[in-house]
Amino acid sequence: MCADGRGSCRAGRRTPLARFAGLLRPEAPRIAAAALLAAFDVGATLALPFLARLAMDGVLLGPAAGRGARAAGLCAAMCLLAAARAAAAVAGGSLSAKAGARIVARLREALHGALLEMDWAAFSARAPGECSQRVLFDTETVQRFLVDTGAKALVQTLTAAGTCAALFALDARLALVALLPVPALVALGARFRRRLAPAVMDFSTEVAAVQTALSETAAGLATVRLAGCEAWRAERFAAPVRRAAELRAGLEGMLLGFSGASGAVAAFAVAGVWLAAGLRAAAGQAPTPGTILAFLGFQALFYGPVGWFAQLFGEFVEASVAASRVFEILDAPRERRGGAGAPVRIRTGIELADVRFAYPGAAEVLRGVRLRLRPGETVALVGRSGAGKTTLAHLLAAFLEPTSGRILADGTPLGSIDPVSWRRRIAFVPQEPFLFRASIRDNIALGSPDATDAAIESAARAAGAHDFIAAREGGYAAPLGEGGAGLSGGERQRLAVARALLRDPILLVLDEPTAALDERTADSLRETFRRIGRDRIVLVVTHRPSLADDADRIVELSDGLLREQLPRR
Repeated sequence: MCADGRGSCRAGRRTPLARFAGLLRPEAPRIAAAALLAAFDVGATLALPFLARLAMDGVLLGPAAGRGARAAGLCAAMCLLAAARAAAAVAGGSLSAKAGARIVARLREALHGALLEMDWAAFSARAPGECSQRVLFDTETVQRFLVDTGAKALVQTLTAAGTCAALFALDARLALVALLPVPALVALGARFRRRLAPAVMDFSTEVAAVQTALSETAAGLATVRLAGCEAWRAERFAAPVRRAAELRAGLEGMLLGFSGASGAVAAFAVAGVWLAAGLRAAAGQAPTPGTILAFLGFQALFYGPVGWFAQLFGEFVEASVAASRVFEILDAPRERRGGAGAPVRIRTGIELADVRFAYPGAAEVLRGVRLRLRPGETVALVGRSGAGKTTLAHLLAAFLEPTSGRILADGTPLGSIDPVSWRRRIAFVPQEPFLFRASIRDNIALGSPDATDAAIESAARAAGAHDFIAAREGGYAAPLGEGGAGLSGGERQRLAVARALLRDPILLVLDEPTAALDERTADSLRETFRRIGRDRIVLVVTHRPSLADDADRIVELSDGLLREQLPRR
Protein backbone atom coordinates (compact mmCIF):
# COMPACT_ATOMS: atom_id res chain seq x y z
CA MET A 1 0.00 0.00 0.00
CA CYS A 2 1.28 3.44 -0.87
CA ALA A 3 1.53 6.23 1.64
CA ASP A 4 -1.65 7.61 0.17
CA GLY A 5 -3.32 4.23 0.60
CA ARG A 6 -3.79 3.52 -3.12
CA GLY A 7 -1.13 1.12 -4.22
CA SER A 8 2.41 -0.10 -3.98
CA CYS A 9 4.98 2.25 -2.56
CA ARG A 10 7.96 0.40 -3.97
CA ALA A 11 9.56 3.03 -6.14
CA GLY A 12 13.02 2.04 -7.23
CA ARG A 13 15.65 4.62 -6.49
CA ARG A 14 13.41 7.48 -5.43
CA THR A 15 14.37 8.97 -2.08
CA PRO A 16 12.03 8.29 0.86
CA LEU A 17 10.89 11.91 1.00
CA ALA A 18 10.23 12.02 -2.75
CA ARG A 19 8.01 8.96 -2.40
CA PHE A 20 5.65 10.92 -0.16
CA ALA A 21 4.46 13.06 -3.07
CA GLY A 22 1.22 11.08 -3.03
CA LEU A 23 0.51 12.40 0.45
CA LEU A 24 0.59 16.00 -0.75
CA ARG A 25 -1.56 15.49 -3.85
CA PRO A 26 -4.98 15.39 -2.11
CA GLU A 27 -4.07 18.55 -0.18
CA ALA A 28 -2.74 20.42 -3.23
CA PRO A 29 -5.46 23.16 -3.18
CA ARG A 30 -4.79 24.03 0.46
CA ILE A 31 -1.03 23.91 0.00
CA ALA A 32 -1.22 26.09 -3.12
CA ALA A 33 -3.41 28.64 -1.35
CA ALA A 34 -1.02 28.69 1.61
CA ALA A 35 1.90 29.21 -0.80
CA LEU A 36 0.16 32.20 -2.42
CA LEU A 37 -0.47 33.75 0.99
CA ALA A 38 3.17 33.12 1.88
CA ALA A 39 4.26 34.88 -1.32
CA PHE A 40 2.06 37.85 -0.39
CA ASP A 41 3.67 37.94 3.05
CA VAL A 42 7.12 38.01 1.46
CA GLY A 43 6.12 40.85 -0.83
CA ALA A 44 4.75 42.83 2.09
CA THR A 45 7.92 42.20 4.07
CA LEU A 46 10.09 43.45 1.20
CA ALA A 47 8.04 46.63 1.03
CA LEU A 48 8.94 47.63 4.60
CA PRO A 49 12.57 48.71 3.95
CA PHE A 50 11.39 50.83 1.02
CA LEU A 51 8.85 52.49 3.29
CA ALA A 52 11.63 53.07 5.83
CA ARG A 53 13.69 54.74 3.09
CA LEU A 54 10.78 57.02 2.24
CA ALA A 55 10.32 57.83 5.91
CA MET A 56 13.98 58.78 6.29
CA ASP A 57 14.60 60.68 3.05
CA GLY A 58 11.09 61.98 2.36
CA VAL A 59 9.82 62.78 5.85
CA LEU A 60 12.63 63.22 8.38
CA LEU A 61 15.14 64.72 5.96
CA GLY A 62 12.71 66.00 3.34
CA PRO A 63 11.11 69.40 2.88
CA ALA A 64 9.24 70.72 5.89
CA ALA A 65 6.17 71.57 3.84
CA GLY A 66 3.66 68.72 3.96
CA ARG A 67 5.86 66.65 6.28
CA GLY A 68 2.96 65.80 8.61
CA ALA A 69 0.76 64.59 5.78
CA ARG A 70 3.58 62.46 4.36
CA ALA A 71 4.24 60.99 7.80
CA ALA A 72 0.56 60.18 8.29
CA GLY A 73 0.36 58.55 4.90
CA LEU A 74 3.41 56.39 5.54
CA CYS A 75 2.08 55.42 8.96
CA ALA A 76 -1.26 54.38 7.46
CA ALA A 77 0.51 52.37 4.76
CA MET A 78 2.66 50.57 7.34
CA CYS A 79 -0.38 49.78 9.50
CA LEU A 80 -2.36 48.43 6.55
CA LEU A 81 0.61 46.35 5.46
CA ALA A 82 1.04 44.92 8.98
CA ALA A 83 -2.67 44.06 9.19
CA ALA A 84 -2.60 42.38 5.77
CA ARG A 85 0.51 40.38 6.73
CA ALA A 86 -1.16 39.22 9.95
CA ALA A 87 -4.31 38.15 8.13
CA ALA A 88 -2.27 36.30 5.50
CA ALA A 89 -0.22 34.56 8.21
CA VAL A 90 -3.33 33.40 10.07
CA ALA A 91 -5.07 32.17 6.92
CA GLY A 92 -1.95 30.47 5.56
CA GLY A 93 -1.15 28.87 8.90
CA SER A 94 -4.70 27.53 9.20
CA LEU A 95 -4.55 26.01 5.71
CA SER A 96 -1.14 24.45 6.40
CA ALA A 97 -2.32 23.06 9.74
CA LYS A 98 -5.37 21.41 8.15
CA ALA A 99 -3.29 19.96 5.33
CA GLY A 100 -0.67 18.69 7.77
CA ALA A 101 -3.23 17.07 10.07
CA ARG A 102 -4.87 15.25 7.15
CA ILE A 103 -1.51 14.11 5.80
CA VAL A 104 -0.53 12.65 9.18
CA ALA A 105 -3.91 10.95 9.52
CA ARG A 106 -3.62 9.44 6.03
CA LEU A 107 -0.06 8.28 6.69
CA ARG A 108 -0.95 6.73 10.05
CA GLU A 109 -3.88 4.89 8.49
CA ALA A 110 -1.57 3.56 5.79
CA LEU A 111 0.96 2.41 8.40
CA HIS A 112 -1.75 0.75 10.50
CA GLY A 113 -3.09 -0.97 7.40
CA ALA A 114 0.43 -2.16 6.55
CA LEU A 115 0.80 -3.62 10.05
CA LEU A 116 -2.52 -5.45 9.67
CA GLU A 117 -1.40 -6.99 6.37
CA MET A 118 2.28 -7.52 7.18
CA ASP A 119 3.79 -10.95 6.76
CA TRP A 120 3.68 -12.65 10.16
CA ALA A 121 7.39 -13.46 10.27
CA ALA A 122 8.27 -9.86 9.40
CA PHE A 123 5.88 -8.54 12.04
CA SER A 124 7.15 -10.92 14.73
CA ALA A 125 10.71 -9.69 14.17
CA ARG A 126 9.74 -6.14 15.18
CA ALA A 127 9.43 -4.78 18.69
CA PRO A 128 5.99 -3.29 19.51
CA GLY A 129 7.69 -0.07 20.64
CA GLU A 130 9.36 0.23 17.25
CA CYS A 131 6.01 0.07 15.45
CA SER A 132 4.51 2.64 17.84
CA GLN A 133 7.36 5.05 17.18
CA ARG A 134 6.89 4.75 13.43
CA VAL A 135 3.15 5.48 13.64
CA LEU A 136 3.21 8.20 16.32
CA PHE A 137 6.50 10.07 16.00
CA ASP A 138 8.08 9.44 12.61
CA THR A 139 4.87 10.44 10.84
CA GLU A 140 4.89 13.77 12.69
CA THR A 141 8.52 14.37 11.68
CA VAL A 142 7.80 13.69 8.01
CA GLN A 143 4.66 15.84 8.03
CA ARG A 144 6.48 18.69 9.75
CA PHE A 145 9.18 18.68 7.08
CA LEU A 146 6.86 18.29 4.09
CA VAL A 147 4.32 20.93 5.13
CA ASP A 148 5.76 23.28 7.77
CA THR A 149 9.38 23.28 6.60
CA GLY A 150 8.27 23.25 2.97
CA ALA A 151 6.23 26.41 3.53
CA LYS A 152 9.15 28.05 5.33
CA ALA A 153 11.49 27.04 2.51
CA LEU A 154 9.21 28.76 -0.01
CA VAL A 155 9.10 31.92 2.10
CA GLN A 156 12.84 31.95 2.66
CA THR A 157 13.58 31.31 -1.04
CA LEU A 158 11.34 34.16 -2.14
CA THR A 159 12.77 36.40 0.58
CA ALA A 160 16.38 35.67 -0.40
CA ALA A 161 15.68 36.22 -4.10
CA GLY A 162 13.64 39.37 -3.47
CA THR A 163 16.13 40.94 -1.09
CA CYS A 164 19.03 40.16 -3.41
CA ALA A 165 17.23 41.95 -6.25
CA ALA A 166 16.34 44.85 -3.94
CA LEU A 167 19.96 45.24 -2.80
CA PHE A 168 21.15 45.60 -6.39
CA ALA A 169 18.26 47.92 -7.18
CA LEU A 170 19.21 50.22 -4.29
CA ASP A 171 22.98 50.24 -4.84
CA ALA A 172 24.80 47.68 -6.98
CA ARG A 173 28.27 48.48 -5.62
CA LEU A 174 27.17 48.13 -1.98
CA ALA A 175 25.30 44.93 -2.92
CA LEU A 176 28.53 43.34 -4.17
CA VAL A 177 30.21 44.18 -0.85
CA ALA A 178 27.23 42.88 1.14
CA LEU A 179 27.27 39.53 -0.68
CA LEU A 180 31.02 38.91 -0.48
CA PRO A 181 30.72 36.57 2.61
CA VAL A 182 28.10 34.32 0.95
CA PRO A 183 30.63 31.75 -0.41
CA ALA A 184 32.13 31.40 3.08
CA LEU A 185 28.67 30.86 4.54
CA VAL A 186 27.87 28.20 1.91
CA ALA A 187 31.13 26.35 2.69
CA LEU A 188 30.34 26.54 6.39
CA GLY A 189 26.88 25.10 5.74
CA ALA A 190 28.29 22.20 3.69
CA ARG A 191 30.67 21.27 6.50
CA PHE A 192 27.85 21.53 9.01
CA ARG A 193 25.67 19.21 6.91
CA ARG A 194 28.40 16.55 6.67
CA ARG A 195 28.78 16.49 10.45
CA LEU A 196 25.06 16.69 11.17
CA ALA A 197 23.82 13.77 9.05
CA PRO A 198 25.48 10.93 11.03
CA ALA A 199 24.72 12.67 14.33
CA VAL A 200 20.99 12.82 13.55
CA MET A 201 20.96 9.14 12.55
CA ASP A 202 22.74 8.12 15.77
CA PHE A 203 20.32 10.17 17.83
CA SER A 204 17.28 8.65 16.08
CA THR A 205 18.64 5.15 16.74
CA GLU A 206 19.00 5.87 20.45
CA VAL A 207 15.49 7.36 20.65
CA ALA A 208 14.14 4.13 19.14
CA ALA A 209 16.11 2.16 21.76
CA VAL A 210 14.53 4.28 24.52
CA GLN A 211 11.05 3.57 23.12
CA THR A 212 11.72 -0.16 22.95
CA ALA A 213 13.14 -0.27 26.48
CA LEU A 214 10.12 1.59 27.84
CA SER A 215 7.69 -0.75 26.04
CA GLU A 216 9.52 -3.79 27.41
CA THR A 217 9.35 -2.43 30.95
CA ALA A 218 5.63 -1.68 30.67
CA ALA A 219 4.85 -5.11 29.18
CA GLY A 220 7.01 -7.04 31.63
CA LEU A 221 6.49 -5.03 34.81
CA ALA A 222 5.07 -7.98 36.73
CA THR A 223 8.04 -10.15 35.75
CA VAL A 224 10.47 -7.40 36.77
CA ARG A 225 8.88 -7.03 40.20
CA LEU A 226 8.63 -10.76 40.81
CA ALA A 227 12.30 -11.17 39.91
CA GLY A 228 13.28 -8.22 42.07
CA CYS A 229 15.36 -6.78 39.21
CA GLU A 230 14.07 -3.20 39.23
CA ALA A 231 17.61 -1.82 39.49
CA TRP A 232 18.77 -3.88 36.50
CA ARG A 233 15.78 -2.77 34.45
CA ALA A 234 16.30 0.87 35.45
CA GLU A 235 19.89 0.72 34.23
CA ARG A 236 18.84 -0.95 30.96
CA PHE A 237 16.45 1.96 30.39
CA ALA A 238 18.82 4.66 31.61
CA ALA A 239 21.67 3.64 29.28
CA PRO A 240 19.95 4.61 25.98
CA VAL A 241 18.35 7.63 27.67
CA ARG A 242 21.81 8.94 28.65
CA ARG A 243 23.26 8.23 25.23
CA ALA A 244 20.31 9.99 23.57
CA ALA A 245 20.76 12.97 25.90
CA GLU A 246 24.47 13.21 25.06
CA LEU A 247 23.77 12.97 21.34
CA ARG A 248 21.03 15.57 21.61
CA ALA A 249 23.38 17.91 23.45
CA GLY A 250 25.94 17.39 20.68
CA LEU A 251 23.33 18.20 18.04
CA GLU A 252 22.30 21.35 19.85
CA GLY A 253 25.96 22.33 20.17
CA MET A 254 26.45 21.94 16.42
CA LEU A 255 23.31 23.97 15.70
CA LEU A 256 24.37 26.73 18.10
CA GLY A 257 27.88 26.72 16.67
CA PHE A 258 26.61 27.12 13.14
CA SER A 259 24.13 29.78 14.20
CA GLY A 260 26.87 31.75 15.92
CA ALA A 261 29.25 31.40 12.96
CA SER A 262 26.61 32.45 10.43
CA GLY A 263 25.67 35.39 12.64
CA ALA A 264 29.31 36.47 12.73
CA VAL A 265 29.52 36.24 8.92
CA ALA A 266 26.41 38.40 8.62
CA ALA A 267 27.93 40.93 11.04
CA PHE A 268 31.12 41.03 8.95
CA ALA A 269 28.95 41.81 5.93
CA VAL A 270 27.27 44.71 7.75
CA ALA A 271 30.68 46.06 8.78
CA GLY A 272 31.84 45.79 5.18
CA VAL A 273 28.84 47.80 4.01
CA TRP A 274 29.55 50.56 6.53
CA LEU A 275 33.20 50.61 5.47
CA ALA A 276 32.30 50.89 1.79
CA ALA A 277 29.72 53.60 2.52
CA GLY A 278 32.29 55.51 4.57
CA LEU A 279 34.89 55.34 1.83
CA ARG A 280 32.36 56.58 -0.71
CA ALA A 281 31.36 59.40 1.63
CA ALA A 282 35.01 60.43 1.88
CA ALA A 283 35.06 60.59 -1.91
CA GLY A 284 31.92 62.73 -1.93
CA GLN A 285 29.65 59.92 -3.21
CA ALA A 286 27.80 59.03 -0.01
CA PRO A 287 24.42 57.21 -0.37
CA THR A 288 21.44 58.92 1.22
CA PRO A 289 20.62 58.01 4.83
CA GLY A 290 17.37 56.45 3.65
CA THR A 291 19.24 54.28 1.18
CA ILE A 292 21.64 53.07 3.90
CA LEU A 293 18.71 52.33 6.24
CA ALA A 294 16.82 50.38 3.58
CA PHE A 295 19.99 48.63 2.45
CA LEU A 296 20.80 47.40 5.96
CA GLY A 297 17.21 46.20 6.37
CA PHE A 298 17.37 44.21 3.15
CA GLN A 299 20.79 42.84 4.10
CA ALA A 300 19.38 41.50 7.39
CA LEU A 301 16.49 39.93 5.51
CA PHE A 302 18.93 38.30 3.07
CA TYR A 303 21.26 36.69 5.60
CA GLY A 304 18.38 35.30 7.64
CA PRO A 305 17.26 32.92 4.84
CA VAL A 306 20.84 32.04 3.86
CA GLY A 307 21.60 30.90 7.41
CA TRP A 308 18.25 29.14 7.66
CA PHE A 309 18.90 27.11 4.52
CA ALA A 310 22.08 25.73 6.02
CA GLN A 311 20.18 24.69 9.16
CA LEU A 312 17.53 23.17 6.90
CA PHE A 313 19.97 20.32 6.22
CA GLY A 314 19.52 19.16 9.80
CA GLU A 315 15.75 18.99 9.43
CA PHE A 316 16.16 17.30 6.05
CA VAL A 317 18.39 14.56 7.50
CA GLU A 318 16.02 14.01 10.43
CA ALA A 319 13.00 13.80 8.12
CA SER A 320 14.86 11.47 5.73
CA VAL A 321 15.68 9.09 8.58
CA ALA A 322 12.06 9.16 9.76
CA ALA A 323 10.78 8.61 6.20
CA SER A 324 13.13 5.64 5.75
CA ARG A 325 11.78 4.06 8.93
CA VAL A 326 8.20 4.65 7.81
CA PHE A 327 8.92 2.90 4.53
CA GLU A 328 10.45 -0.03 6.42
CA ILE A 329 6.86 -0.67 7.51
CA LEU A 330 5.15 0.25 4.24
CA ASP A 331 7.60 -1.84 2.19
CA ALA A 332 7.65 -4.85 4.53
CA PRO A 333 6.50 -8.13 2.95
CA ARG A 334 2.72 -8.48 2.90
CA GLU A 335 0.69 -11.53 3.70
CA ARG A 336 -0.63 -13.42 0.72
CA ARG A 337 -4.16 -12.40 -0.24
CA GLY A 338 -6.68 -14.00 -2.58
CA GLY A 339 -7.54 -17.59 -3.38
CA ALA A 340 -10.42 -19.97 -2.94
CA GLY A 341 -12.91 -19.69 -0.10
CA ALA A 342 -12.42 -21.86 2.96
CA PRO A 343 -14.62 -24.98 3.29
CA VAL A 344 -17.67 -24.69 5.51
CA ARG A 345 -17.02 -28.12 7.02
CA ILE A 346 -14.06 -30.49 7.03
CA ARG A 347 -15.06 -33.97 5.85
CA THR A 348 -11.84 -35.97 5.44
CA GLY A 349 -9.52 -33.91 7.62
CA ILE A 350 -6.48 -31.64 7.55
CA GLU A 351 -3.16 -33.14 6.50
CA LEU A 352 0.40 -31.91 6.89
CA ALA A 353 2.37 -33.57 4.09
CA ASP A 354 6.16 -33.47 4.56
CA VAL A 355 6.01 -29.91 5.92
CA ARG A 356 9.29 -28.10 6.41
CA PHE A 357 9.77 -24.62 7.81
CA ALA A 358 12.67 -22.33 8.66
CA TYR A 359 12.66 -18.71 9.77
CA PRO A 360 14.80 -16.39 7.61
CA GLY A 361 18.48 -16.91 8.36
CA ALA A 362 17.84 -19.72 10.85
CA ALA A 363 17.98 -23.50 10.86
CA GLU A 364 14.90 -25.58 10.03
CA VAL A 365 12.34 -25.74 12.82
CA LEU A 366 10.21 -28.41 11.14
CA ARG A 367 11.89 -31.13 9.06
CA GLY A 368 9.33 -33.11 7.11
CA VAL A 369 6.33 -33.15 9.47
CA ARG A 370 3.53 -35.58 8.56
CA LEU A 371 0.24 -35.42 10.45
CA ARG A 372 -3.43 -36.04 9.73
CA LEU A 373 -6.11 -34.32 11.87
CA ARG A 374 -9.53 -35.93 11.58
CA PRO A 375 -12.92 -34.32 12.24
CA GLY A 376 -14.25 -34.94 15.74
CA GLU A 377 -10.89 -35.78 17.34
CA THR A 378 -8.67 -33.92 19.75
CA VAL A 379 -4.94 -34.15 19.17
CA ALA A 380 -2.40 -33.06 21.79
CA LEU A 381 0.88 -31.67 20.48
CA VAL A 382 3.65 -31.94 23.07
CA GLY A 383 7.39 -31.30 23.06
CA ARG A 384 10.08 -29.34 24.80
CA SER A 385 10.06 -25.57 24.75
CA GLY A 386 11.41 -24.26 21.44
CA ALA A 387 10.67 -27.49 19.58
CA GLY A 388 8.42 -25.66 17.09
CA LYS A 389 4.95 -26.39 18.48
CA THR A 390 3.74 -22.80 18.19
CA THR A 391 5.31 -22.55 14.74
CA LEU A 392 3.28 -25.57 13.64
CA ALA A 393 0.13 -23.98 15.10
CA HIS A 394 0.90 -20.75 13.22
CA LEU A 395 1.26 -22.74 10.00
CA LEU A 396 -2.19 -24.24 10.53
CA ALA A 397 -3.57 -20.75 11.13
CA ALA A 398 -1.96 -19.55 7.86
CA PHE A 399 0.16 -17.01 9.73
CA LEU A 400 3.17 -18.67 8.13
CA GLU A 401 3.62 -20.71 4.96
CA PRO A 402 5.75 -23.88 4.73
CA THR A 403 9.22 -23.62 3.27
CA SER A 404 8.35 -26.84 1.47
CA GLY A 405 5.63 -29.46 1.70
CA ARG A 406 1.90 -28.82 1.82
CA ILE A 407 -0.97 -28.43 4.25
CA LEU A 408 -4.20 -29.85 2.81
CA ALA A 409 -7.79 -29.20 3.94
CA ASP A 410 -10.01 -31.92 2.48
CA GLY A 411 -7.32 -32.35 -0.16
CA THR A 412 -7.17 -28.65 -1.08
CA PRO A 413 -3.76 -27.02 -0.51
CA LEU A 414 -3.97 -24.36 2.19
CA GLY A 415 -1.76 -22.18 -0.02
CA SER A 416 -4.59 -21.93 -2.57
CA ILE A 417 -7.16 -20.83 0.02
CA ASP A 418 -7.50 -17.15 0.88
CA PRO A 419 -5.93 -16.85 4.37
CA VAL A 420 -8.55 -14.34 5.50
CA SER A 421 -11.34 -16.72 4.47
CA TRP A 422 -9.52 -19.64 6.16
CA ARG A 423 -9.16 -17.81 9.47
CA ARG A 424 -12.86 -17.02 9.51
CA ARG A 425 -13.45 -20.77 9.64
CA ILE A 426 -10.88 -21.61 12.33
CA ALA A 427 -10.19 -20.31 15.82
CA PHE A 428 -6.88 -19.84 17.59
CA VAL A 429 -6.69 -19.45 21.37
CA PRO A 430 -3.18 -18.32 22.34
CA GLN A 431 -1.44 -18.89 25.65
CA GLU A 432 -2.09 -15.29 26.66
CA PRO A 433 -5.30 -14.20 24.93
CA PHE A 434 -5.62 -10.51 24.18
CA LEU A 435 -8.71 -8.65 25.29
CA PHE A 436 -9.44 -5.15 24.04
CA ARG A 437 -10.60 -2.10 25.95
CA ALA A 438 -14.25 -2.73 25.13
CA SER A 439 -17.29 -4.48 26.59
CA ILE A 440 -17.32 -8.20 27.34
CA ARG A 441 -19.86 -8.64 24.57
CA ASP A 442 -17.66 -6.90 22.02
CA ASN A 443 -14.64 -8.94 23.07
CA ILE A 444 -16.51 -12.23 22.62
CA ALA A 445 -17.99 -11.05 19.30
CA LEU A 446 -14.59 -10.02 17.94
CA GLY A 447 -14.54 -11.17 14.32
CA SER A 448 -18.27 -11.98 14.48
CA PRO A 449 -19.87 -8.52 14.41
CA ASP A 450 -23.29 -9.82 13.34
CA ALA A 451 -23.58 -12.28 16.23
CA THR A 452 -26.81 -12.06 18.21
CA ASP A 453 -26.92 -11.68 21.98
CA ALA A 454 -28.34 -15.20 22.22
CA ALA A 455 -25.43 -16.65 20.22
CA ILE A 456 -22.91 -14.77 22.35
CA GLU A 457 -24.48 -16.03 25.56
CA SER A 458 -24.60 -19.58 24.20
CA ALA A 459 -20.87 -19.43 23.38
CA ALA A 460 -20.11 -18.03 26.83
CA ARG A 461 -22.11 -20.83 28.49
CA ALA A 462 -20.26 -23.45 26.43
CA ALA A 463 -16.95 -21.93 27.54
CA GLY A 464 -18.05 -21.82 31.19
CA ALA A 465 -17.91 -18.03 31.22
CA HIS A 466 -21.58 -17.07 31.60
CA ASP A 467 -21.75 -17.26 35.39
CA PHE A 468 -18.88 -14.87 36.13
CA ILE A 469 -20.06 -12.54 33.36
CA ALA A 470 -23.58 -12.40 34.78
CA ALA A 471 -22.16 -11.75 38.25
CA ARG A 472 -20.36 -8.61 37.06
CA GLU A 473 -22.08 -5.25 37.19
CA GLY A 474 -23.33 -4.60 33.68
CA GLY A 475 -23.07 -8.24 32.65
CA TYR A 476 -22.14 -8.61 28.99
CA ALA A 477 -22.09 -4.81 28.61
CA ALA A 478 -19.48 -4.42 31.37
CA PRO A 479 -16.38 -2.65 30.05
CA LEU A 480 -12.96 -4.28 30.31
CA GLY A 481 -9.67 -2.53 30.89
CA GLU A 482 -6.72 -2.86 28.57
CA GLY A 483 -5.66 -6.49 28.22
CA GLY A 484 -8.68 -7.62 30.28
CA ALA A 485 -7.58 -5.81 33.45
CA GLY A 486 -9.77 -6.86 36.36
CA LEU A 487 -10.22 -10.45 35.17
CA SER A 488 -8.37 -13.50 36.44
CA GLY A 489 -6.24 -15.58 34.09
CA GLY A 490 -8.92 -18.28 33.94
CA GLU A 491 -11.64 -15.75 33.16
CA ARG A 492 -9.62 -14.23 30.35
CA GLN A 493 -8.98 -17.69 28.94
CA ARG A 494 -12.68 -18.58 29.06
CA LEU A 495 -13.61 -15.38 27.21
CA ALA A 496 -11.07 -16.29 24.55
CA VAL A 497 -12.60 -19.76 24.26
CA ALA A 498 -16.09 -18.23 24.03
CA ARG A 499 -14.83 -15.95 21.26
CA ALA A 500 -13.49 -19.02 19.44
CA LEU A 501 -16.68 -21.06 19.85
CA LEU A 502 -18.88 -18.23 18.60
CA ARG A 503 -17.27 -18.70 15.19
CA ASP A 504 -18.25 -22.41 15.15
CA PRO A 505 -14.77 -23.25 13.82
CA ILE A 506 -13.84 -26.30 11.77
CA LEU A 507 -10.43 -26.24 13.48
CA LEU A 508 -9.78 -25.05 17.01
CA VAL A 509 -6.13 -24.52 17.98
CA LEU A 510 -5.42 -24.16 21.71
CA ASP A 511 -1.84 -22.97 22.20
CA GLU A 512 -0.79 -23.73 25.80
CA PRO A 513 -4.29 -22.76 27.02
CA THR A 514 -3.58 -23.58 30.68
CA ALA A 515 0.15 -22.78 30.93
CA ALA A 516 -0.38 -19.59 32.94
CA LEU A 517 -3.15 -21.03 35.14
CA ASP A 518 -3.08 -22.81 38.49
CA GLU A 519 -4.01 -26.50 38.67
CA ARG A 520 -7.53 -25.89 39.96
CA THR A 521 -8.39 -23.40 37.19
CA ALA A 522 -6.72 -25.61 34.58
CA ASP A 523 -8.74 -28.64 35.70
CA SER A 524 -11.98 -26.66 35.44
CA LEU A 525 -11.11 -25.81 31.83
CA ARG A 526 -10.33 -29.42 30.94
CA GLU A 527 -14.00 -30.38 30.99
CA THR A 528 -14.76 -27.37 28.78
CA PHE A 529 -12.15 -28.51 26.25
CA ARG A 530 -13.49 -32.08 26.27
CA ARG A 531 -17.01 -30.82 25.63
CA ILE A 532 -16.20 -28.42 22.78
CA GLY A 533 -14.10 -30.93 20.86
CA ARG A 534 -16.83 -33.39 20.01
CA ASP A 535 -17.77 -32.04 16.57
CA ARG A 536 -14.63 -30.33 15.29
CA ILE A 537 -10.88 -30.79 14.99
CA VAL A 538 -9.09 -29.63 18.11
CA LEU A 539 -5.31 -29.29 18.32
CA VAL A 540 -4.04 -28.70 21.86
CA VAL A 541 -0.47 -27.48 22.21
CA THR A 542 0.45 -28.21 25.81
CA HIS A 543 3.08 -29.11 28.39
CA ARG A 544 0.54 -30.43 30.92
CA PRO A 545 0.32 -34.24 30.97
CA SER A 546 -3.25 -34.07 32.33
CA LEU A 547 -4.45 -31.99 29.39
CA ALA A 548 -2.59 -34.17 26.89
CA ASP A 549 -4.11 -37.35 28.36
CA ASP A 550 -7.62 -36.00 27.63
CA ALA A 551 -6.81 -36.05 23.90
CA ASP A 552 -7.65 -38.83 21.49
CA ARG A 553 -4.05 -38.83 20.28
CA ILE A 554 -0.76 -37.40 21.46
CA VAL A 555 1.98 -36.43 19.03
CA GLU A 556 5.39 -35.32 20.18
CA LEU A 557 7.48 -32.83 18.24
CA SER A 558 11.21 -33.39 18.63
CA ASP A 559 14.11 -32.30 16.43
CA GLY A 560 11.66 -31.02 13.84
CA LEU A 561 9.88 -34.39 13.48
CA LEU A 562 6.65 -35.82 14.90
CA ARG A 563 6.39 -39.03 16.88
CA GLU A 564 2.95 -40.34 17.80
CA GLN A 565 2.17 -41.55 21.31
CA LEU A 566 -0.88 -43.15 22.84
CA PRO A 567 -2.86 -41.35 25.58
CA ARG A 568 -2.32 -42.75 29.06
CA ARG A 569 -6.01 -42.68 30.00
